[in-house]
Amino acid sequence: GKRDADRLYERYVRPLEKQHTGKYATVNLAGETVVAPTLLEAIQLADDRFGQSQTITFKIGAKVVGKIR
Repeated sequence: GKRDADRLYERYVRPLEKQHTGKYATVNLAGETVVAPTLLEAIQLADDRFGQSQTITFKIGAKVVGKIR
């Protein structure tokens, strides 16, 4: 839920803000992260890398943009 999303953002995405603000990060529940310039690319990269595992997509420097799927 939202608490999981907040925790993942703080732990894995916030450290990316200095270099990658405005890009998108997709994180799986193990904390593996992909970063891409667009939402679509972030989701596609995550699908390629993580398969069917649960992921959450964030806009770096913002809060959640996607949903757990």
